[in-house]
Amino acid sequence: MRTRIRVDGRGALTAATRAVRQILWAVVLILTNAGACAIIAGATGSVPLATLALTMVAHTGLGLIGSYAVHEAAHVHALGRWAPGVSGAVVTTTTLRFSVTPMGSITGKQMTLVAVAGPIAALSTGIAIWALIPSSGIQYWYWAHALFLLPIFSDGKAIIGGISRWSETIELGREGGPAGLR
Repeated sequence: MRTRIRVDGRGALTAATRAVRQILWAVVLILTNAGACAIIAGATGSVPLATLALTMVAHTGLGLIGSYAVHEAAHVHALGRWAPGVSGAVVTTTTLRFSVTPMGSITGKQMTLVAVAGPIAALSTGIAIWALIPSSGIQYWYWAHALFLLPIFSDGKAIIGGISRWSETIELGREGGPAGLR
């Protein structure tokens, strides 16, 4: 599913909301399992099972969904702040993935800043979670976003493309990606 959004604070919220809606089936499945664990734990008095249920909920909501929402919302925020030539963005959601693709024009420098913003925001949030609740393990979901800086992922490709065309203005096509960066 593709949805156009404005590149501003509200656009970031729209991107995160659309992504959560798209993967809702997976969330419902995990929460149903967690609920079953909680019911069985309540009936049997099993503390480990209750702990498992709570852990599943925390890792699904705060970890999996939260880390991607922070990552993509940071891209939208960075577009609005650093890329005035970007007129909007397309939020693409599939069952297991969502992404924000800008439309308009952007310089290589701006492209690099925007590409780095998502993973850096996720890493920073992971550090904050680690400082507040280090034993939760939720921070690892956020720290895993460092992998998106590798050139096999869209952010890494955009970083390389932005650095190689640092001072140039790059026209983004209707689908948002300059040729050669997809």
